[in-house]
Amino acid sequence: MKSGYISNKLKHSFTRSKVSTTLFTALLCASSQSYAINPATNVTSTGQDLNIEISTPADGSNVDIAMPLSVTGRVSIGALPGGDASSVVYVIDVSGSTDDGGNDCNNDGTINDGDNFTPADATTGSVLDCEVGGVMALNDSLGSNANVNVAVVVFGSRAAVAQPFITPPNTDSNGNGIADIDELLMQLDQGGGVVSVGSTTDFSDALTAMTGAFQTRPANEQRVAYFLTDGLSGGSVATQANQARDAGIRVETFSVGTSAAPCTGSALETIASTTGGSCTDVQDIDTLAAVIGNVGGVPPTGIERVDINLNGGASTQVSVDNLGNWAHTFAVGTLADGANVIEATVMAGDGTTATADITVNAMVPTNDPTTPTTPTTPTTPTTPTTPTTPTTPTTPATPDNGRHPICTAAAVDPDGDGWGWENNASCIVGSGGTGGGGTSGGMMPMGPIFCASSASDHDGDGWGWENGMSCLVQGSAFDNARMTMPHCTAAAIDSDGDGWGWENDATCVVPGSPAAQIID
Repeated sequence: MKSGYISNKLKHSFTRSKVSTTLFTALLCASSQSYAINPATNVTSTGQDLNIEISTPADGSNVDIAMPLSVTGRVSIGALPGGDASSVVYVIDVSGSTDDGGNDCNNDGTINDGDNFTPADATTGSVLDCEVGGVMALNDSLGSNANVNVAVVVFGSRAAVAQPFITPPNTDSNGNGIADIDELLMQLDQGGGVVSVGSTTDFSDALTAMTGAFQTRPANEQRVAYFLTDGLSGGSVATQANQARDAGIRVETFSVGTSAAPCTGSALETIASTTGGSCTDVQDIDTLAAVIGNVGGVPPTGIERVDINLNGGASTQVSVDNLGNWAHTFAVGTLADGANVIEATVMAGDGTTATADITVNAMVPTNDPTTPTTPTTPTTPTTPTTPTTPTTPTTPATPDNGRHPICTAAAVDPDGDGWGWENNASCIVGSGGTGGGGTSGGMMPMGPIFCASSASDHDGDGWGWENGMSCLVQGSAFDNARMTMPHCTAAAIDSDGDGWGWENDATCVVPGSPAAQIID
């Protein structure tokens, strides 16, 4: 348990220096548990709250021991904002007196065009040039932080919002390489330039416009204003300063130039002290940019530094920006396996400190197995079609009286040998068929072609079918009969013209017919 925890709980009764060893011992013995103190608070000698918070990582989180560990946080004098975001308003005096020139605004040792930050006016190195150069430096230091919103209020006899809030500060909406805020500032002139506000000086109206601008942002954001002027303002600013304080705004004021009223006893000091800020005299106007821009990172007013350590080891001072944001990265190899305690300590200008701490668990991450690719569902194979069982050919009937029928079409005789296949039986292409041709049906004059196998004679008539044509089965009854087949004595007994006739109760062949060419 850290002393910051005790001072946080008892801050209205004790400062850190008043907490005794006895009280520490008693409280430590009261519990065996360890409690993180985040954020931590202590009270400065001036009665202000000194705050520090570790924003990331979260207490109790698991971190990768093999990776660098980035730690970020915030510090403040006064209330610590509830949100991580910040709103910043640049309040700039553009009254007539800011036209005074001859200043080395960029502090390079010479007065030249490089000091003319506001080309809209006719003066090089004017007070306004230096004010704008300083605000540019400040805005550049906030850079690309998306948690920071910036706006511009200009004032003279009255005040007006010249640039509503935008984020991040270096936003370049037209892509021309110049931040939008810088483009707006370069257009300023005495009396306003982009807006008309007059040439005298009125702090109270400037504060009213500033507070009104902040009301457009969430109430839990950190609210900071930078108020720059080279002049004096008539009348009281107490009411407006209290309104700014009640709205949670911290105002940092800057008295610019030798002709400006010094901070001590001035309205600028009232504004700053009322709102928790500070007033800074910048007599040497050439250094304004470095002062307001906090080149290199300078903590907010009242904060000396922030230190960080790991597991009680040596402390390292970390950089803190204008808004109190800080960051540090622990290199690979510095974390211990298991629990690691990170402590961050803020020190105020009067020596008061507050320490926040968190514990993170460093481990080697368990690599999630690669999610397997879902296999593609295989396509169900198409069930093959059961082949049709061939029909057993019907044994052709033997033609009446042993005679072959005449084919009805010549197409059934593809090889032109005079024999075809029709109605599951051999037929003769002759004069009786549609193929026509009588004895010119294509019968082979050299005699029959013999079958290589008797199996090609399905109907047992002595004729088979092989190699796309008819053949005669050697040794068949027809083959034997053809050797002794008698000739018909008259063609008239061949009624169907197939070359075969019937005479004396027996088959005969008509001489000269296609049938006779096979028989003879």
